[in-house]
Amino acid sequence: MAKVLLVELTARWLRVWFASGASAAQPVCLQENSFRVPLAITRAGRLWQLGWPAWKRHRQEPRQILYDFLPELYPRQVWYSGGKRLTARQLVQLIAEMLRPHGQQAGRTILLVPAYLQSEQAAFLVRELQAAGLPSPIALWQDLVWLVAGLVEGVPAGVLCLVDVDDWACVITSGQIQSGEVYVGQRLRLRELGRRVWLERVMLAASELAIRDFRRDPRRTPEADQCLYEQIEAHWAGLTQHRHTLNITTPDFHCRLTLTPELVQRSCLTLAQQSARAVANFLATLRQQAMPEVWLTARAGELPAFFRQVYEALGFSQVVRDLPEESYLTAALWLAENPALSEICPHQLPVPDGDWSRLPHMQVKAGSP
Repeated sequence: MAKVLLVELTARWLRVWFASGASAAQPVCLQENSFRVPLAITRAGRLWQLGWPAWKRHRQEPRQILYDFLPELYPRQVWYSGGKRLTARQLVQLIAEMLRPHGQQAGRTILLVPAYLQSEQAAFLVRELQAAGLPSPIALWQDLVWLVAGLVEGVPAGVLCLVDVDDWACVITSGQIQSGEVYVGQRLRLRELGRRVWLERVMLAASELAIRDFRRDPRRTPEADQCLYEQIEAHWAGLTQHRHTLNITTPDFHCRLTLTPELVQRSCLTLAQQSARAVANFLATLRQQAMPEVWLTARAGELPAFFRQVYEALGFSQVVRDLPEESYLTAALWLAENPALSEICPHQLPVPDGDWSRLPHMQVKAGSP
């Protein structure tokens, strides 16, 4: 198998895996000993800088930081940050510079993009990355790869509803796997239910704790607000499973806040119910004779109280499954091996018959910084 560079872009993160064998794939450390890099940009002297240096200031100096640019990435788009002009081509070049050292070792690049991106945007990314030296880049929508991930999990083919989320939006997708093909149908994009909205609800609950116990609101100072945001985000995947103590230590604010799973779920309950109703309403519009299963991606499954609320909104009558990230990456690696894969963001893909659950799973390091 040719060496493959898997590149995933969401509104918030850039993540990369390098696969050099059928059963071996490793996350790539890109910046500051981290396996993921924030898609945030700031000006450092005369140069633009992508990644952690920008994100660590994004709540303290929001006018100096550019983020949430991926959904707006069109060839002629121009941004102004800190009074300086940045074009779409310059922006993609910053991403390419970070990927180029790893791409030199690969024979093919697979770009996994959010389902809310248009084909035109994906094609622009592919052209610019290829011009920057990335080998044979091809773009795939993430929801299509997640549908193939269900086969890796051994789930029977049929009519499906997939729910994915990133910081910018929640995307609900109808899909179908049958007759040797997997394809996506309708999509519903809900900007108001992106992950950042959920995180802000937890921040509000934590701030109310601070006001009750210390008579001070950490959001009133930029440094404390940034510190609180970073700690909640760092513990996000485990907030509904364990108690977490947040230590806010800034020059003008010192406190320890304890977040319990009950508090986190209660703070996000309204959002979870709203999201679950959106899933139920979406299914009602499909008018399928067969009752579709509902699959939640690994990111959607981390949303507080969401799984339970979806199950309740569907009247406990339909199967709701969590899909692990390992199966998603295994599916992406298999698709990368398909020599017929050349179309940018296809709506359907051929899949061979057989027991997909026996595919070797990619190695993924847990607890990546």
